[in-house]
Amino acid sequence: MFQHQIGGGNCSLCKSPNTNKSNCPCNPDTTKPNFEKHYKWKEFCPQIKQDKVVSTNIVQVSDKNKKITKKSPKQLIQEPIVNKNIKKVPSWHKISSNQNLLYSPKDEITINDVKKMLGNQTKCLTGYEIKKILGQGSYGTVVDSCIDGDCNYAVKIMNSDENFQLEVDVATKMYNNGIGPKIYDIWECDDIAIIVYDKWDMDLDRYFQMFPTKRLSKHIIDKLEKDINKLHSIGPKDNYLVHFDLLPKNILVKLDKNNNIVDITMTDFGLIKNLKDFNRFKTWYKYFMEFTEGKAYFYDKCAKLPDNWEIITSSSGIPYFGNIITGQVQFEYPGDPDILEMCAMELIMENPAIFDDITLYYLRNYKSN
Repeated sequence: MFQHQIGGGNCSLCKSPNTNKSNCPCNPDTTKPNFEKHYKWKEFCPQIKQDKVVSTNIVQVSDKNKKITKKSPKQLIQEPIVNKNIKKVPSWHKISSNQNLLYSPKDEITINDVKKMLGNQTKCLTGYEIKKILGQGSYGTVVDSCIDGDCNYAVKIMNSDENFQLEVDVATKMYNNGIGPKIYDIWECDDIAIIVYDKWDMDLDRYFQMFPTKRLSKHIIDKLEKDINKLHSIGPKDNYLVHFDLLPKNILVKLDKNNNIVDITMTDFGLIKNLKDFNRFKTWYKYFMEFTEGKAYFYDKCAKLPDNWEIITSSSGIPYFGNIITGQVQFEYPGDPDILEMCAMELIMENPAIFDDITLYYLRNYKSN
């Protein structure tokens, strides 16, 4: 944990420097404990429960003259925001860099564009060293960022608009329930918004591209299933939350030195909806059928193949078709596509949440040890 140096003596109760016991969490008489300044409190009174969220203030603006003061990065990042109260954090922090940092999310953006966009003098990411682009979506760009050599942060830069507010609302709800990457901080700067996440090594789609024959251990697949079950436990039993876009591109992984997956979680909650609010069943079936995972799932569940045809799976887990008489192989479905689609629609109408199970099914049946 990084330490805040604010000035003063040491607390007589928790020994944190530059503080006093008046607002120490270990002081039973204090009504406003300051967990941020008294960062050593857990060593001396671990029985105390932290009822207040760790402060995420990145910017302090003087009401008198509106001058901007900004703490150094080492003073910014502490532990992840406390889960149970994250909805109360933050009250958005506005600063002015006298620079227009808007960009069109439709444009392809390079790391030089990001650096030019932010500029050396802008206060939006002072102290953050931008290393490379980790990903680019419809609403923002995620960059690999370091703070004094610590490169465990993924910083998402977005336009400050309703999409940012939606992402914050949903991401914090997920984080409250132990789903998705850790959130370290959130703030706004002029016309852009910034979310600091815990950095993962890559998404599962890229992992399969780099290591097509790698297999996942059972406990990793079980971990993903546990996260899916957590998601489906949010809301009423008949109208719970569903991701609806849980494909490998939206699943993050961490690797060991041998490039084996040691942790897994889901991300990108932009399409998340309550079960009864989703009405794009047929179009969404066709969307999933563009991916290997969707093909594998619906072929296994619904494929009615002509005589002498069978499903074959490559070493990298890609399904295709072979004729056992002629030896012909092809990737196009040889059966009646209308029958396949009718079967798929029946499954989807019976339980729309199967969209969250498609990749999980694929991993268990095609990519497990």
